[in-house]
Amino acid sequence: MKKKNGFTLIELLAVIVILAIIALIAVPIVLNLIERSRKGAAIDSAYGYKEAINEHYLSELIDNPNYILNGKYKVGSNGILINTQNEEESYNIEVSGSKLSNGEVTFVNNVMTEACLIISGYKVTLEDGKFTSSGKGECDSVQEEPQVEESP
Repeated sequence: MKKKNGFTLIELLAVIVILAIIALIAVPIVLNLIERSRKGAAIDSAYGYKEAINEHYLSELIDNPNYILNGKYKVGSNGILINTQNEEESYNIEVSGSKLSNGEVTFVNNVMTEACLIISGYKVTLEDGKFTSSGKGECDSVQEEPQVEESP
């Protein structure tokens, strides 16, 4: 009687099918985990940007005790804050972490009350003092008030 060494074709196919089933289950889980970590990194970068703005405010306050941040500001791709009412008023905010591509922030008496930031393609918003992200997206553009022509 001969001893048989190796696997039959059926045994190999069974192993391949089992590995395919494991891959079908594991791949979506891993991809979801990667997506959540990217969102978390974008949120952490938003907190870092907020902290960088606070540091900027405190350093400006040393030179100008009446310095105040109020109103809406556009955020440039390099972290620059540009006042939407007076584009000459802009501030270079040094920030580490994932870079911002654009967004808007609103300040009331030096406190960031609203924000929509695009960081690594993820839309990060400030709600009730906490940054959240629902995933990739764009900030809604600021709608300018329509100009009403006065009739004579």
